[in-house]
This record gives sequence, structure tokens and C-alpha cells, in this order.
Amino acid sequence: MRVLGWVLSTFLLAASAWPQSAADWVKRGNDYSSKGDYVHAIEAYTDSIRLNPGSPTTFFARGRVYFRNHDDDRAIQDYTDAIRLAPDYGEAFRERGHAYEDKVDYKHAIQDYTEAIRLRPGDINVLYARAFAYERKGDYEPAIADFTEIIRRFPQAADAYRNRGQARLYSGHLPEALQDLSRAVELDSSGHYNVIWLYIARAKGATAAVAVEELTKNAPKLDLTRWPGPVIQLFLGKTTPEAVLQAASNRDSKKNREQRCEANFYIAEHQAVRGQRKAALRGFRFASENCDKDYFFYVPAARAELANQR
Repeated sequence: MRVLGWVLSTFLLAASAWPQSAADWVKRGNDYSSKGDYVHAIEAYTDSIRLNPGSPTTFFARGRVYFRNHDDDRAIQDYTDAIRLAPDYGEAFRERGHAYEDKVDYKHAIQDYTEAIRLRPGDINVLYARAFAYERKGDYEPAIADFTEIIRRFPQAADAYRNRGQARLYSGHLPEALQDLSRAVELDSSGHYNVIWLYIARAKGATAAVAVEELTKNAPKLDLTRWPGPVIQLFLGKTTPEAVLQAASNRDSKKNREQRCEANFYIAEHQAVRGQRKAALRGFRFASENCDKDYFFYVPAARAELANQR
């Protein structure tokens, strides 16, 4: 009898822990998602949707998990269902934009970001997202307009000046690019990328010696032992491209891929400044073909450099 009672109580305890409602399944899905168990999270959200197919937030939650699980098409479908149920769901437009962008469908990504901006005008992140999508599409003028709006709202945002400076650099507005990149360094002189991009722009508008002189003044404020410090050492003539590539290696596969992308791009810039045209072309071509399409704007920048070097 004791054994039977124990089995019965165990069964009742397990039954009580089993999700009983759509909300319970959502909670379970959230728990799985927070642990990175996307397969079981999707199953839980699907059970919730089966019980309550009219919940836009559950479609949204499952869409985010599909996106994290690299299933853009199903993510887009879930965000679309969320929007169908809640046409003013700004977050769903924003996240569907991310999924479209991951598919390199910049047209639909920009459309969704634009709608998200209309619905969530205070969401600065979606303004950045649209600006980056324009950049990756090679459409620099509207990207510049978005960065300008960000600067209007946050005039001390060094990264916004740097990003606008980069866009201006590749759209043929070198003097304005130099102004923006100089301002980025003024606002954040400890930012490695601010200093790197000011050097690149300066080298395009003056002699390499002038650019190196300015870089020499900015470098002491930086830790050159950590990435991307070796890139600055290369620009200063204190290390080699081979050493930069070695320094870019990382045990984390994602970080390794990103840093090697940067290394190849910046080595190509270094070679271009020194008139090593063939080597620069190889580096820019490698970056355009091997950098992750959504990793900042190295791919369109490399393609712009390829066009400029021909």
C-alpha cells in the first residue's frame, strides 16, 4: 500500500506540474528559450498556440526562437501572424525586419524597420538597424540621414558620428567624413575603431605620413595589446600583416570569424595606402566574400573599395 501510495502521489505531482493552459505552455517555452533549448521552446510555444491561436505575443515569442535557431522563413511567418493579430505590433515589425535582413532581403527589411519606427518612434535601436540595412544595401544617403537623426537626439554618441563618417567616406563625402570621424575621436578617444577609421579617412585625403602622425598622437590612449590594437600597430608600421592575422585568431568560433574578417579588411586598407594595389584587391575580395553579411558593414565597404581600386 505504501508503494502504491508513493506511485500515486508521484503521478499526481507530475500531473500538476504539466502545463494546463496556453499561459503555462508559454512559461515553459520561455524557460526553454532562456536556456538555449530552442527545439523544446518551439514545441512549447506551438502547444500554447494550439490552445490559444489568437495570441500575437506567442507567435512573436516563437518567431524569435525560430530566428535564433537560424530558421528565418518560419520566423518571418510567425512575425507576420503576430502582425495580422496585432497590426500595431511595432516589435514584430522590427524583428521581422531582422529576419528579412538575415536573408539579405534589404528591401523588405527596410520597409519593416520604417513601420517599426512609425510605431515606436522612441526606439533608437530600430533607427540604427535601418541605417545599417541601408549601408549594407549600398544606399548611403538615407543611412546618413538616419545617423543624422540619431546624432540630433544623442549629440554625444561617438558611435553615431563614426558610423555616419564611414557612410560619408564611401559615398564620396570625404571632408564631411573627416569631420565626423574627428568628432568621434573627440567624444571617445579610447575607442579603437574611432581612431582606426579616422586614420583610414585621413590616409585617403592626405599623405600616409600625415595620417600616421595623427595616429601616433592618438595611439598612446589605447590598449594595443587587445584586439583591434594589432591593427593600429600595423598602421604605425610596428607589426606585420601575418602577425595581425595571428592576433585575430580566437577560440570562440564566432569571434574568430569576425576578427579575421576585420583583419583581412584592415590589412587591405594598409596595403592600399602603400600603393600595393594587387595585394589590396585580394584582401578586399576576401572580405567581400568571407565576412558575415550582417557583421557591421565590412562587406559593402570591401565592395566599395574593390570598385575604387579598379
